[in-house]
Amino acid sequence: RAEMIKSLPLSSNGFLVNLEIFALAQKRGFKFLELPVTHFPRLKGKPLSSFRQVFRSLTGLFKLWSRLN
Repeated sequence: RAEMIKSLPLSSNGFLVNLEIFALAQKRGFKFLELPVTHFPRLKGKPLSSFRQVFRSLTGLFKLWSRLN
C-alpha cells in the first residue's frame, strides 16, 4: 500500500529502491506479496551497461547493506 511505502525512510534511487523497499518492509514486519514478472530478451539495440554502472551498483548495494545492518 502507498501508506506503507510513504512511511519508509528511502534513500536509494534507480533499481536499488525496489530492494530497499522490500528490505525495510521486511525489517518492520510488514506483509507483502511478490508477483512473478516475465522478462523478455532485448530485440533491438545494445545493452548500455558499463564498468562504471556495475561499480555504482555494487557501491549502492554496500551502502544499503551498511545502512540496514
